[in-house]
Amino acid sequence: MAKFHPVLAISGSQQYLRNRELQALIANHNDWKIEYVDGSNIGNLATALSPNSFFDDGSSILVIVNKPEKADLELLESHYKKGDESIVALLYYEGDPKGNTKFGKFLKTLGKSHVNHPNPKDWDKDAAAAQFCIDEAKIHGKTLRSDFAGALIVSLGADFGFLSFEILKMSMLADVDGVSEISPAHIKGAMAPLAELAIVPVINAVALRNAKKLIKTMERLKSNSKYDPTMAVCSYLANSATRWLSVTDLQSKNIPLDDAAELLGLKPWYYKNKLFPQVANWNRSDVIRLINILADSKRSILSGQNNPWVILSSGLLELCR
Repeated sequence: MAKFHPVLAISGSQQYLRNRELQALIANHNDWKIEYVDGSNIGNLATALSPNSFFDDGSSILVIVNKPEKADLELLESHYKKGDESIVALLYYEGDPKGNTKFGKFLKTLGKSHVNHPNPKDWDKDAAAAQFCIDEAKIHGKTLRSDFAGALIVSLGADFGFLSFEILKMSMLADVDGVSEISPAHIKGAMAPLAELAIVPVINAVALRNAKKLIKTMERLKSNSKYDPTMAVCSYLANSATRWLSVTDLQSKNIPLDDAAELLGLKPWYYKNKLFPQVANWNRSDVIRLINILADSKRSILSGQNNPWVILSSGLLELCR
């Protein structure tokens, strides 16, 4: 993305990459003034994009425009054509813009000054996550074999934010050994703390909707963790919740167990004896509520809110009461 262009744009449904793109851009403009404007407020946006000689101290300004799809596109186009690189408008759109809308068509005119990070399709999710691990390792100057990356996705899930943190730990262990390739030993060493976190009992308590057990397991988890375990719990629970949603949906449609297993690409024995019993205390609407709680908790982490662990634990307890 261009650093000094009168109008820039970041969008995408892949929240972690979109947010990281924003943080990197802010870091590249660390000597600039940063202003935040709601795009729907035409007056505030016009003021932010207009030079004010009375208050001008010579500093360049980065104006981060939230809800840019509601902004006055003529105003943005005018600023774009002026080419005033001392005031940069950054359009931050939380989602994948549709190309047939006025806003989507405007973004196309920005060319390479617009970066979009879409979520991969369901059938591409694991492959995209594995490639992300490989690319993330390269950022740290390391190589990661594709089969190792695939195995990581099976074990850890496809949450980019969580995977990024794990690859960082593996890369640091490789640095200690003075090698450029992440080995199984580094993977095992980085994942060892996850076992210590004892996340599985938390997931089991949620599956049972046992509030008392949930309180005990989450307190034990928090006290034994060196780092905030919120992201790890969210990632593990999200993997389970996604499957639970599929199971409860098929269950509500009275799909036979063997047919349901086939539709999900699972072995009938695993579906009947492992996965299906986990949803005995759940219905589709409650699983959706669980997913919303996990999404809110992850959002609190990525947006820098205080104590995301409280947001997660209180939401889970309310749901399991």
